[in-house]
Amino acid sequence: MKNLNRVFLAVLVSLTVFSGCKEDEEQSLETTTSISRDHSFVEFVYTEAQLIVDQARFGDLQTFKTLGCASITRDTVSATRSIIVNFGNKDCNGPDDVERRGKIIANWTGKYNDVGTEITITFDQYYVNDNRILGSRKIKNTGRNNEGKLSYTVEIDGKVLLVDANDELTYKSTRTRRWINGDGTSDRNDDSFEIIGSGKGVSAQGREYNVTIIEPILIKMSCKFITKGVMEISPKGREKRIVNYGEGECDNRAKVFINSVEYNIELRSY
Repeated sequence: MKNLNRVFLAVLVSLTVFSGCKEDEEQSLETTTSISRDHSFVEFVYTEAQLIVDQARFGDLQTFKTLGCASITRDTVSATRSIIVNFGNKDCNGPDDVERRGKIIANWTGKYNDVGTEITITFDQYYVNDNRILGSRKIKNTGRNNEGKLSYTVEIDGKVLLVDANDELTYKSTRTRRWINGDGTSDRNDDSFEIIGSGKGVSAQGREYNVTIIEPILIKMSCKFITKGVMEISPKGREKRIVNYGEGECDNRAKVFINSVEYNIELRSY
């Protein structure tokens, strides 16, 4: 699988097994590695799809510049409104060195940013680095919370057909996404979001797992790594992993705890 270098690529961690670990610890870490890689990829493609649609509604892909190989079609007058981002039938290489082809389709009623508006994102022959993306991402604007921050519920019902060995990933989740900074400006780099919720999936190796966010995950558009938060990953038949992303620093480091044993790891993306 080719490397993907986007902000949300590191939503979950890959683990490096150190030579001094015992054999059973190595096996556990290898399991976490594969599941974390798989989950990181599904998180990336569905989160990025929403970012692409959000930018396309202004008629410009902004941070997803594609040298003219992507077209945007908008219908903002019909009862059911839509945005179609078409990357074409041939691979369209973006500035992030990611190849995309096919269509991302968003449909909604009412005004895009109104409270209560529900946006459904689907895919038509959409591929990311030759991995086919299926399923949907649904976003509902629930208005401002008690702290005055824009809040959304996000549901993912996804499946990814991997180019590697014809494996597939499945993933379902329900999250709350809070826009905590930057919603009043046009500068994407000052945007940041908190994410809470849970999900479950099946890795490429067929292992089921559950994911629960224990402390809100902080995503900054100015940083390509998760900067804060705590997540629990529970692979079926394995010990749970507690992943701590730190206290807000923009770096590629995190800590993983397995049976109270601490491992320092480096975050990496596809």
